[in-house]
Amino acid sequence: MAELPEEEEKANQFRTTRLEKLAALRDLGVAPYPYAFAVTANAAEIDAKYADIAPGTNTDDAVAVAGRVRAMRNNGMFVDLHDATGKIQIFNLKDFLSADQFALLKLLDLGDIVGVEGKVRRTPRGELTVNAAKLTLLTKSLLPLPEKYHGL
Repeated sequence: MAELPEEEEKANQFRTTRLEKLAALRDLGVAPYPYAFAVTANAAEIDAKYADIAPGTNTDDAVAVAGRVRAMRNNGMFVDLHDATGKIQIFNLKDFLSADQFALLKLLDLGDIVGVEGKVRRTPRGELTVNAAKLTLLTKSLLPLPEKYHGL
């Protein structure tokens, strides 16, 4: 039997890992492909509406955004979520998320599509951010995103 090319074997390993995460999500009672999520704002609308708030400012304005996870930093504490209009940073802190929500966060991968509900703020460094209060997995990506060189 012929051996798989190295790239195909690597893709199969990624897929196997993501299928294991998919099973773990189902074990948590998470529907990995729900049929609806009510979005109240997109990245461009949030950016325009809150363009003038000063760094370090918290608002009481709740939004629901959805998009593809394109970057994760600090073990998922910061997530860059991209929608059709741009990027919004999501801040995930144990203080704001339930234990189930935090477990869901740990099973997210780059390329997954998620919905996030939370309050808008601007970080002390000036990044417009949504403090996640609730995460909803909308689509589990079973293969990694293509290389940046090739684009999406």
